[in-house]
Amino acid sequence: AISNIAHLVTAAAHLCQSCVVPAGARSTVSPFPRVVSLLRKLKVTVLACLPIQALLIAETAELMGFDPKVDFPDLRSLCTAGEPLSPAKRKVLTGIWGVPVYDNYGMTEIGAAVVDCEYGRPHPLEDYFLFEILQDDLKNHAEPGETGFLVVTTLRRNGTPMIRYLTGDRARLTEEECSCGNIRKLEIHGRIEHTIMVESRRFDLWDLEEIVFQLPCRRFWAVGPVPGGLHFVIENESDSEVSPELLRELEETYEVKIQVTVVPKGTLYDRDELLSIGVVGKPQYIYTAQEMAEQKYLKSARI
Repeated sequence: AISNIAHLVTAAAHLCQSCVVPAGARSTVSPFPRVVSLLRKLKVTVLACLPIQALLIAETAELMGFDPKVDFPDLRSLCTAGEPLSPAKRKVLTGIWGVPVYDNYGMTEIGAAVVDCEYGRPHPLEDYFLFEILQDDLKNHAEPGETGFLVVTTLRRNGTPMIRYLTGDRARLTEEECSCGNIRKLEIHGRIEHTIMVESRRFDLWDLEEIVFQLPCRRFWAVGPVPGGLHFVIENESDSEVSPELLRELEETYEVKIQVTVVPKGTLYDRDELLSIGVVGKPQYIYTAQEMAEQKYLKSARI
């Protein structure tokens, strides 16, 4: 792929005397079934991909009759990038694959800028970048620990320096002692356009995943705004019901109305597509109120 992180991961692996097997799933050369076969045949130890791809590869493996936790004994970790990785999503991926997940954040414009330590906490590379968190007005700095708009300035780049570059991401910078010795943590909460406003409250992808992964759904879901709250549509994965007590607890925690519609497995995403040879679309999670009313989420995917 023509992506910065793909080349950085390859270079890092080579520095460790490791063999890299490029197998991008967004082509007809290496569809997901072939990726699954390569993982087993080549005894792959680290799978580097987007978080959603780790989920889709696991789904493909299950369709092929494999258990991601059992049938890939050489796999020891996942290395993810390209999408926000909330604690809830990290827990889901770890539960599916049975290995730790290490994430990093960056952009084509600046390269890798935030990297997980061995304890799975995201630390900013502050020798190379200056990070600022701005309020919604994009003028004033957010309070310490408050989520806002991420602005980055490169410190060591002679060619194409970035000065107070508005990344388009929402983030939260905190100070807390980590076992690795670092005291600053930078959480990436998602793209600005991937947020839902409910009255005066903004819900980003991080918030939405923290809610949905408390429901009996771990893989495919959709959400959109309703007057005074959020409407989640989730696939029934475990035959568990959404208890009224859980809904009340979520509404008290997030101070909005929460509606949940449970649909049969396969309603939101066509898993048979994973076994096809063409380019596979990715699930879409966030919809407008009109799109939810028109049920645009039914077997919806984006390329």
